[in-house]
Amino acid sequence: MSYLQTEPDIANAALDLVDEIHDVEDAQLMHRMIMYRFQTQPEAMAQIAMCLAFWVGGATSTVLDDTTSTLAIERCRQLLIAGKLTESEYMRVAS
Repeated sequence: MSYLQTEPDIANAALDLVDEIHDVEDAQLMHRMIMYRFQTQPEAMAQIAMCLAFWVGGATSTVLDDTTSTLAIERCRQLLIAGKLTESEYMRVAS
């Protein structure tokens, strides 16, 4: 069993996972990595999922919707700047 030992360890692992997901370029690769981690480290990943659920539980659905919308628009803006998204595609997401 691969349990994380302390609350700070769990919080740090959760933040590390969020950073990895936030910076992902290849969603399919990230999905495979998360699945692999759940298969090989189910106890630790369950602790991380519980930690993330606890954090999210402290926010209203309106705050979560606003946050995800802001993040989506920022990601699309970065894709637009990098030339990976057209202006019309960006406007469809941003509006």
